[in-house]
Amino acid sequence: MGRLPASKSLMNRALIVQSHFPELEVDGKSQCDDVVLMEKNVKGLNFKKAQGAPLLEAEFDCGHAGTVLRFLAPRLAKEKGVFVLKGSRRLFSRPQGPLITVLGQLGSICELKEDRLIIKTDGWHLMGDALHLTSNVSSQFASGVLLSAWSLPFEIYMSLPADLNSKSYLKMTVKLLKQLGMNLTWRENEIYVPPKQQINTHKISIEPDMSSAFAVASVAAISGEAILLGIPEKSLQPDSVFVNILTRMGVGVSTSSQKLTVKKSGELKAVEVDLNDSPDLFPVLASLCCFAHGRSRLYGAAHLKHKESDRIKKTAELLRLAGANIKILDDGMEIQGPTQFSTDTFKFDPDEDHRLAMAAGLLMTGGVRIDLVDPEVVNKSFPEFFQSIGVSV
Repeated sequence: MGRLPASKSLMNRALIVQSHFPELEVDGKSQCDDVVLMEKNVKGLNFKKAQGAPLLEAEFDCGHAGTVLRFLAPRLAKEKGVFVLKGSRRLFSRPQGPLITVLGQLGSICELKEDRLIIKTDGWHLMGDALHLTSNVSSQFASGVLLSAWSLPFEIYMSLPADLNSKSYLKMTVKLLKQLGMNLTWRENEIYVPPKQQINTHKISIEPDMSSAFAVASVAAISGEAILLGIPEKSLQPDSVFVNILTRMGVGVSTSSQKLTVKKSGELKAVEVDLNDSPDLFPVLASLCCFAHGRSRLYGAAHLKHKESDRIKKTAELLRLAGANIKILDDGMEIQGPTQFSTDTFKFDPDEDHRLAMAAGLLMTGGVRIDLVDPEVVNKSFPEFFQSIGVSV
């Protein structure tokens, strides 16, 4: 029984809002790398503003974190100065072109290098009648703008591509902003934000991280029981769909009074899941499907190729080393279970991807012998993961 860390996705969104309104109290705890980085950057920004110092040539560390880069850049572009957002080459090898495009539409001059983004800005100035997001690769670019659309003297119209990936995460952003008091309208592929938006609350509570909850719940589904506290009846996070997925697989799941109980219960069933709205579940879910009877099909998530790693390719590597019978799809994977796992120890490198390390951890609790390279990569989202599932690495 225990309470998981606060959602890093919601924490980083709330921290950007807090940078506009320092009086906002964010009630939630997480020691994951992404949140620690965002907290440090927001505190640094507020300190400079409080001292009245010009924000010229200030540097901010984004590490490996896509949300830190993509949310912090529009926030900094509202100030005046030259800002350098540094990070790993892996981070900057992910698609960042749409970020440069939207910042340019807001009047910033940007220079993208292999390990940093340089922004020269005099504040937001709309260069046209609307912001046009033409890339469908991620909704984080739209979220980054909306999170900083406070206290503006002008209105914002934002047009979105019809086939935008991970639209559910943009919905999460919109729900959070409305909860905080932003008056915005989203109709089809256009979002409208009136001028002079202000928050109407001084405190927000951040719910536990649902991706982490799924990883722990999956371990319970094959080897025992887990009781997770603080799980809301209606979560803002799209990954909360995991409760429905586990139920369909025949796992014993019950909820009451913000408590989720997961129990191993007989034979796991194969499942078909469209992961377009919850792609972060893919590595762990694919590993869980190795224990299920029948052919599972996970699809709808071609954008997994642009995550911390190429998650379809790396998950396939992990499962094949473990002995699984799989078929790679352009947008996911088919897994024939149950797997007759290899009895030999094999080495697996998660390639700096925390979700791949968690997928390996799940297999390890099921008896698969893995020499896991760089297990500390889980610090990105869930430093306590291996301790929580009882695996020594």
